[in-house]
Amino acid sequence: LAGAPLKGLQDDFKTTDTSLTEQFNQENIGSVYVREGTVDVNNVLVNQGESILLDNGQPLVTPRILNIATALGLQMLRAKTYEEVRIIQTGSRPIALANSANGKQMILGLNDSKSLMQIDMTRLKRSGNISDMGRDISAIQLSSGNNKAYVTHQSDDKISIVDLDTTLAMSDIQTGSSPIKSIISEDNLHIYVVNELDQTIQKINAATGEEIMQMQMTGNPYDIKLSNDGTHIYVSN
Repeated sequence: LAGAPLKGLQDDFKTTDTSLTEQFNQENIGSVYVREGTVDVNNVLVNQGESILLDNGQPLVTPRILNIATALGLQMLRAKTYEEVRIIQTGSRPIALANSANGKQMILGLNDSKSLMQIDMTRLKRSGNISDMGRDISAIQLSSGNNKAYVTHQSDDKISIVDLDTTLAMSDIQTGSSPIKSIISEDNLHIYVVNELDQTIQKINAATGEEIMQMQMTGNPYDIKLSNDGTHIYVSN
């Protein structure tokens, strides 16, 4: 089985062209999606949504992963079978998790060490650490380009913007009282913040930090989601 990086490639892909196989083995970039249950790789059945990756010439299953914050650290379970794939020790329970849009990176917020941990999701390994992030991290959002992290600090009433390429804090955006969750629009222009004590939702200009509008809520708002087309927000309390 040779995994050619061809657009629209689905199901089983087989080739007897040894030069093609050798090319993708050397470049280490081939992957192919297969029908559920059709391929057995290293005695592991491939499930829906998983892929086979040629790694140093060896076919490996790239599983769909459920990531769970526990007292032990980041627990990774294989979706559908719920087998434990790995536990990444973090030193304390992660408070906030954020996945990049391309699924290749995860950021964990660690309040005890006041830091962010970077996880390479293609290898399921820790790839870096960003220190001096301050206290009481309650939420993390990544920009659509995956190069910025928006870190919400509940006790300090602010959102810190972090450059993930340089691992440096760029600026802070002041919020209402006790921001517990936030979300950034797909175009990276606006940040929506849930302020628990104020019982408000803020819409903030991500570039300038200026408030565009504020909505008063009933009860204690807790979480927020943005519709795919960006025209609606959904708030739970």
